[in-house]
Amino acid sequence: MVMLPQRSVQVDGRSVHLLDVGEGVSVVLETGAGGSAAAWWRVMQPLALHVRAVAVDRPGAGWSDPGPEVLPGEIADRLHKALDAAGVPPPYLLVGHSLGGFHVRAFAARYPGETAALLLVDPSHERMHEAFGLPGLRQRALMAALTGAMSMLSVLRVRPLLSVLVAPRRLLSLLFDEEQTRRLVRRQMCTPTAVRAAKNERDSVPRACAQIAALIEDPGLPVRVLSAAALSSRDRRSGPRDAINALHRELARSRVDGQHQVCAGTTHMMPIEHPDVVVDAVLALAKARTA
Repeated sequence: MVMLPQRSVQVDGRSVHLLDVGEGVSVVLETGAGGSAAAWWRVMQPLALHVRAVAVDRPGAGWSDPGPEVLPGEIADRLHKALDAAGVPPPYLLVGHSLGGFHVRAFAARYPGETAALLLVDPSHERMHEAFGLPGLRQRALMAALTGAMSMLSVLRVRPLLSVLVAPRRLLSLLFDEEQTRRLVRRQMCTPTAVRAAKNERDSVPRACAQIAALIEDPGLPVRVLSAAALSSRDRRSGPRDAINALHRELARSRVDGQHQVCAGTTHMMPIEHPDVVVDAVLALAKARTA
């Protein structure tokens, strides 16, 4: 069985769980909505040969205690305290996937002196629903219905069906070779606490977009934006994908040292399905910062 490099630190009287591997430049990874630190495992293993890679479970996710933080600024402050308690030294190369992109952007705005660079992996954008128009509204309604169903299943403890929605077997099989480890992570992701935390995060997205839109960000901070080529392995629609990638390109161009790349053959679940793309981008950015 794979032994995950788990640690816990105390932040404001609550336990915060993190995965911590390797030595060298501090690379901090923030997962997407409803995810846990374990979602970065396929990225963290190769990174550990070159840098120190740290992923922190947000409140109620993974093995972290629940808490009131849900918006990017609050998550950034909690992350800052957790890194300090864990002895992870700045400056940080911050990596954010999907909604995690908001969290690392908020961290960089609040702690500019401790941020070396940002890598945004198919990140959420503050105008993403505006760009989608009616399809975006339908997507939000569908996600609200889905998260509501997951919450009900967790309360009723209908674990087999819940695990299909929360922790798809295909993705866990990509992350971990050992069935024991898959069961361990699946069980933790399906707890009522974890499902409630995921619902709270998804419900907070409109407020999170508003908070990020109001950020005062350093235009000189190096930023790399990776866009997926498809929404998912099953959804290859070009319209929504093109709209997302146009926003990603705009975000990169708003920075003095910003670069945007559409990664051929990739999907939104890049850290799990295409970890090599993320690893290469992290190491290139780390090398540039230490050159």
